[in-house]
Amino acid sequence: MKRIATFGLTFVLAGLIAAPAHAQYMQTQRAGITLGGTYSQLTDDWTASSDFEWGFIGGGFFEWQYHPNLSGQLEINYAQRGGSGTRTGVPADTFDIKLAYLAFPVTLNAMIPVSQTIDLRGTVGFSFALSLSCKAGIDGGDRESCGSTFPGLEKESIEWAFPLGAGIGFKFGKNKVELDARYHLGLSNVLKTAIVKNRSWEFMVRLGQAF
Repeated sequence: MKRIATFGLTFVLAGLIAAPAHAQYMQTQRAGITLGGTYSQLTDDWTASSDFEWGFIGGGFFEWQYHPNLSGQLEINYAQRGGSGTRTGVPADTFDIKLAYLAFPVTLNAMIPVSQTIDLRGTVGFSFALSLSCKAGIDGGDRESCGSTFPGLEKESIEWAFPLGAGIGFKFGKNKVELDARYHLGLSNVLKTAIVKNRSWEFMVRLGQAF
């Protein structure tokens, strides 16, 4: 994880350093939709082992490109996270947890052009998410609400996270297609009274149009 963070921050800093002064640059606003998948697991003291599981992510975004090499971005995404594995303690039962969030990532993007229509992108920021649902099952049983499956372990209502990613963008006139791979590092617990956090990859396609 340290290597991923170092690489991402280095890329963003490279974009900042390489950014020339463009006093006459015409700012661009872009809005569009996001579709993709999450590949997530649950970690920390509550889990003895945890496997990655696939989920869905989708929503919309607004990007304000105020410089040829820099932009700020606000997203609203529905995102599925969670994972399966074995709990610590006795009994060491297996679990399967599905979490759903309405997430609001705010990011800084650094862009390094490789041609007039293609650029490389680095992303860093933070994310605030509202927990929509938490379903859990034990030892292969049916999933019910987390508080019912694990008495006393209700879902936390809010999650804070650190998104860090890289991607590539393709311009087609006013339209733009972006392929983005992002690591989502959960900073807060997903369950009350238990130290357990989300760790997930996000693979997204963004379709945007300037206006």
